[in-house]
Amino acid sequence: MAGKGAGKYIKFMTYVIVVVLINVASMTLFFRADLTKNDLYSISKASRRVVSTLSEPLTIKVFFTKNLPAPHNNTERYLHDLLEEYSNYANRHFNYRFYDVSPEEGDISKETKENQALAKNYGIFPIQIQAIEKDEVKFQKAYMGVVLIHGDLIERIPTVTDTDGLEYKLTMAMQKLNNKISALLSLKDKIRSSYFCLHP
Repeated sequence: MAGKGAGKYIKFMTYVIVVVLINVASMTLFFRADLTKNDLYSISKASRRVVSTLSEPLTIKVFFTKNLPAPHNNTERYLHDLLEEYSNYANRHFNYRFYDVSPEEGDISKETKENQALAKNYGIFPIQIQAIEKDEVKFQKAYMGVVLIHGDLIERIPTVTDTDGLEYKLTMAMQKLNNKISALLSLKDKIRSSYFCLHP
């Protein structure tokens, strides 16, 4: 009898867990759909056009310290969601990656050191932010930078401290890079044409 009772209890708990997970997933999907419907989540038409017409591979590298205090943790989450939205409308040339630059407990891991060195090479350095813990104001260093690489060209946003105007900054940086690449490709075509004309 005890075995049957335990089995029923396990089945019941499994059922409860499944129901809870379904509800959480449904709420998340509804929340996102509702935001998209009200244009609070979707990127603008201009941003969609830019990422869907890239002529060369464009990579966005994000160096952002994890588990930052509010409001910086919200900025990181927004950046995740924003880049995912870009990806949804982009052509095959668009991709992005978040690099772990967060120090672990104790010594910094080899991967983190390499990522921090990579950030430095791109001109991304940690900044000092305020954190309130137990009613005390403390300071910590945090990486909060973005690098855009398009062909051989690079644009950077050294610090992303809030979400205001972030989509505009990213889209303008991508547009600037795309325009330069298009101009270079056009120039190469003209040089190639001239070369053929000189050697009939």
